[in-house]
This record gives sequence, C-alpha cells and structure tokens, in this order.
Amino acid sequence: MKSVVVDSGFLIGLFDEKDPLHPRCRAFLKDYRGRFLTTEAVLTEALALLSSQQQLRCLEWLGDAGQAGLLEVDRKPLDFRAAEKLARKYADQPMDFADASVVLLAERSGVREILTADRRDFAVYRLAGRARFIDVHAGLVDDPKPYQLKGLVQKPRRPVSVEEMRAAVRRSRNRR
Repeated sequence: MKSVVVDSGFLIGLFDEKDPLHPRCRAFLKDYRGRFLTTEAVLTEALALLSSQQQLRCLEWLGDAGQAGLLEVDRKPLDFRAAEKLARKYADQPMDFADASVVLLAERSGVREILTADRRDFAVYRLAGRARFIDVHAGLVDDPKPYQLKGLVQKPRRPVSVEEMRAAVRRSRNRR
C-alpha cells in the first residue's frame, strides 16, 4: 500500500472550511487510496490551530482512519539532537518542530511524498542523500508547478461530506 506523509497544513485545510486549500484537500482525500503517516507534533500543531468544532471533526476522522489502518502516527522517540540540527540548518526558513519531526519521519520511513501547505519550506528541505520531498498536493493546484506528480492535476471538486468520508473508510476496510 502506498503511503504519504501528512503535515499540519493539510489537516487544517481539510477541516477548516474557510481555508483556501479546503476544496483541494477534500478532493485529494476522496480519490486517495493509501496510508497516511504523520507525527504527534503535526497533530498537536494542527489541532491547536483548529476551532473546537473543527477539532472534533478532525479527531473523528483520525479515529476512523486509524481504526481502518489508514493512519500511522509515529510513536518512536524523537531524536531531539537531530531535530535541533535540522532547525539550525534551515534557520533561514525557519523550520519549526513539527516540520523537523516530518523530515525525520520521512527519512526513517523512506516516504518522500508529502501533503503540506508549506510548499516553499518543503521544496527547500532535503532528506538523506539530498533527496527532495515530492509535494503531492502541488498536483492539485490550479497552476501546475514543475515538481508536480504526473496525473495528479485535478479540477476543483465539490466538498466531500462526512458521510462520503465514512463510506470511503468502510470501502477501504472491506478491501483488506
């Protein structure tokens, strides 16, 4: 099963209807068939920036996705020295703790594909061997960028309802 690393901007865009990325995040979620990888730092950052009602919807989705085996939250102890080293390396960005945790997760998991709203930052960050992140969400913007993935350019779609998200989770459970 393919995997993608999730940054807080994607979660915020998914659950904040006023966020400009909201329709694109919902469209991506409707068509994506794979697993989401993230960190506790990302979840903490995203939930802190959502309203109480948005947090409840996000927590419900996280619970459903986790129960369906579609979400893996990295529980390995974070190497704080490595996070500090990254933060110093990218101090001109600046890199926050959640971003550092995402870079470390991507390095450990070998997954370069990322869902993020921080396109500029993740275009600069490098993984081991100077590998670049592949910004999956870039393929969903109206003006395609050179680093988009082939075949991911989509027209904006109507928002996906909670019922449709639950149906997608049920379908994924039935495939296993």
